[in-house]
Amino acid sequence: MSHLKARWTTPRALNGENRAGWLALLNASLAPNPFYGPDFLLASEAHLTGGMPLNCLVIEDGSALVGIFPLRRPVLTDLQAGCFWQLYTNRYLCLSDPLVEARQAKDIIAFALAILRNQRGPGLLRVGQISDTIRQLMLTSLPVGSASQIAYHQRAALDLRAVESVQRSSSLERKARKLKISGRSQTTLVPAGSIAFRDMLEAFLDLEAKGWKGHAETALRSTRVTTSFAREAFSSLGMLECLMLDGRLIAGNLDLVAGDTAFTIKTAYDPEYAQFSPGLLLDTDAPHLMLANSAIRRLDSCASPGHQLEQHWPDRIGISDCVISLKGDAHSADLGARYLKTTRRLKARLLGRT
Repeated sequence: MSHLKARWTTPRALNGENRAGWLALLNASLAPNPFYGPDFLLASEAHLTGGMPLNCLVIEDGSALVGIFPLRRPVLTDLQAGCFWQLYTNRYLCLSDPLVEARQAKDIIAFALAILRNQRGPGLLRVGQISDTIRQLMLTSLPVGSASQIAYHQRAALDLRAVESVQRSSSLERKARKLKISGRSQTTLVPAGSIAFRDMLEAFLDLEAKGWKGHAETALRSTRVTTSFAREAFSSLGMLECLMLDGRLIAGNLDLVAGDTAFTIKTAYDPEYAQFSPGLLLDTDAPHLMLANSAIRRLDSCASPGHQLEQHWPDRIGISDCVISLKGDAHSADLGARYLKTTRRLKARLLGRT
């Protein structure tokens, strides 16, 4: 690994220095992750970090960019963050796999962990929303027992190379026929960069705000900050799946795309048409839509366990939240995981959730 070198930078600086290399790595990564792409990270840094610095550990092979690890440094003013290095995450981020060039993935990850191990501060790394593939590569470079799991779940996914269509239940098929009777319905893809994307994104934000997320104030349109974040984060890698009725958006999925995979970040439907289950109609039409109109071959729902998509999409993606001891100390990893579980339960109680 002597050919590899590391340096610290920020998303803004890296974007100015080598945006082309960053985008190339995004698509050549072992686990393409659009949440660690330029636009999403820049928008996150600008609007979601609350003034906290967002650092990137960059790994280079000569002049080639081969690894990007967006990290939060330990901050003592934050009881939770002060105990750990953390791969960056936020409320809209569904995957925290670092970008690593596929051919050297094992060496790059081992090199990055060695850099973190030699930094001043705690010898623990918090990795939330990480795939089984990347987690296993991290653990191969450390002694057995170096990781302690906080949580694990599997979310619905679909490999379009194996499944070209999703069979609808008879009741859902009846709803589709009734919707067609009520007007001219069609599904369409609107990629970022197209003339229609900006206007359709605004229509999607309005649609989401119209439903229960708007009432709960969790819609992207709920604040100026999150509205600005959405406009910037999806500007180049975004895509909208749309169900239209007489030219009006009644259901939409807001995706981020990397490689041949689309990640569904946000979904919305018009409550006036809830009796037709328009969101589910769109989800079950997604395979045909993607195969006919894009190079997408994998769909990641980014959905929580128990989501209704599990009844229609047969594949699963394993996602871990764990603590890794950079020094191979199993006891420290276990203590760190237990500490995070305790603070999570305490936070839930303070917010009135038991």
